[in-house]
Amino acid sequence: MPHMTEKTDSPIIPLLVVLALAAALAGLWYIQSRQGDSDSPHASAPADCDLQQSRCRADFGDGRSIELSLSPRPIRTLATLRIEVRTQGLNPRGAEVDFSGVEMYMGYNRPKLAPTGEAGVFAAPSMLPLCVEDSMTWHVQVLLDTPEGPVRGIFKLSTTERGRP
Repeated sequence: MPHMTEKTDSPIIPLLVVLALAAALAGLWYIQSRQGDSDSPHASAPADCDLQQSRCRADFGDGRSIELSLSPRPIRTLATLRIEVRTQGLNPRGAEVDFSGVEMYMGYNRPKLAPTGEAGVFAAPSMLPLCVEDSMTWHVQVLLDTPEGPVRGIFKLSTTERGRP
């Protein structure tokens, strides 16, 4: 009786390749979604504006602006935080605020804000995650969905946990 070899081609290797490609594409999508639409119009708040002291405004220079306020102050991690966004000349349909740690990745933190009933004003409660460092710099983006497309306001926030009770 002649020796018959079994076919050892397995569908597992092509399946693993497809899964690895899918994971890579999902990772790229996630990174892009964390950064907002980099081609969207944006305005930055002045570097000397301190969200720990007052609300900050990012002006587009054409009558349009995004104003961000965080309270209560001082702004701390692991404490309930009220976010309020006021817009002028933008007519947003929706708003989100993306908090990203500058010194280290602090997880996905992008609360959706609800309309307050006042035109162009959105608010929501949120919380910043605890950082193992005593101080943290946050890159804060207000992401607006407008009839003309996405628009961003860029802000900076520093938190300090020294002497926290």
